[in-house]
Amino acid sequence: MNSENTCFQMFAILIWEFQYLQAMWVVRQVTAERCLLVGPFHDKEMARAAASPLLMSKSSESAAQAFTLIEIMIVVAIIALLAAVAVPSALRARKRAQATSTLQTLRILDAATDLWAVENGKAPGTLPTAANLQVYVKGGTKLYTDLTAGSVLDALGNTIAISGVDSPPLVPDATYRALSDVAPSTFWAPYYNSGS
Repeated sequence: MNSENTCFQMFAILIWEFQYLQAMWVVRQVTAERCLLVGPFHDKEMARAAASPLLMSKSSESAAQAFTLIEIMIVVAIIALLAAVAVPSALRARKRAQATSTLQTLRILDAATDLWAVENGKAPGTLPTAANLQVYVKGGTKLYTDLTAGSVLDALGNTIAISGVDSPPLVPDATYRALSDVAPSTFWAPYYNSGS
């Protein structure tokens, strides 16, 4: 949450910096126009001729309208800072979503196994097949499709073993290791066995 707040603060600073640069550009435009109209001249050509020492040439006039190197560097630095904060947060959020998706799959498999056992009077330790559990899963979902194919995959593509009655399915070790920085063992309980 703290990194999200920092990201939003940095984005607000970037917007403020952009508005500042726009305001500076407008001030330069207005200043250039005033230089042309200063004095007793009512004709623009005469005013231009009188202001020529101030505006030396077209290239110096366009240089007066351009952003300075410092202004551009500040904007680039702010964008780099935002990227440094946002990219790790986005990657962490993606891994957390994968962990949550896998945990939800484990919960649905556990519930489907329990329903199958109750409706069919199965004893503890009886192992259901994928086809047995498919009836208790919502059609059209990824889990339903996986059960149709005969094996269940988690969010990372690792195979989840279907467990017997009264024993929960376990998160694959490869998935646990890959997501352990965002999902510790307490996150997976009771679907993680540290001894396996």
